Amino acid sequence: MDKCKVNFVIDCLLMICLATIAGIGFLMAWIMPPGKERNEMYGSGTDLYFLNMDRHGWGKVHLIFGLVMLGLIVLHIVLHWSQIVVIYRRLISSPALRKALAWVFAVACLFLLVYPFAIKPSVSSGLSTRRGPGQVRHQQEIIPEDRRESPDSAGISEQQNEPGQAAGSEKHGGYTKNGVRVEIIGRMTLSEVSAAYNVPVEYIISGLGLPKATSSAEKLGWLRRTYGFKMSDVEVVVIKYLDTH
Repeated sequence: MDKCKVNFVIDCLLMICLATIAGIGFLMAWIMPPGKERNEMYGSGTDLYFLNMDRHGWGKVHLIFGLVMLGLIVLHIVLHWSQIVVIYRRLISSPALRKALAWVFAVACLFLLVYPFAIKPSVSSGLSTRRGPGQVRHQQEIIPEDRRESPDSAGISEQQNEPGQAAGSEKHGGYTKNGVRVEIIGRMTLSEVSAAYNVPVEYIISGLGLPKATSSAEKLGWLRRTYGFKMSDVEVVVIKYLDTH
């Protein structure tokens, strides 16, 4: 295959990657939005999936296509290097200025590529009532005795879907046990539930009747869709463990 055909194939692949990255970006921003926007569009406590992947799964696909596109761009530059050098020399006649701008451009590109690995994100306290994406709600609440409910006497309240709430989603308030607010939501993983309430992952898996090989990184929303349990069932498992331990 001659160079012209190679360049044509690379350009086509670049366009496909660009369109895919843009399309997934639109999907994540407007169709499967995070947090408050999602609650306003689909109702609270909902989990959104497309092709059996949630927003985080599509984020990984977005990253993969971004890396592929980056590799294709590097290959495109290598194949056109001599042409780039000629055009650059014609554009800037001063050798010193060309060298300076080339260094600035290279350093800027390198910085933009590697700076995410050098930053440390701020982490809010686990006792805060405000949550960001991916944070687990685990807060202490003081509830009057006459307002407290036990799983034996009152059980866990489950409500029907309200207008505007996605079909198949569950809306429940959870309840308080020994001052700890137990509330499970679909975007939590098994490991996040385990860390939030000090319940072994194996105990949760066994209590829900899941396969023993189930990964602790699986989100409850996906597991619920696959195995048919309810979020309130997870709360029951957590409460039972807290009662016996």
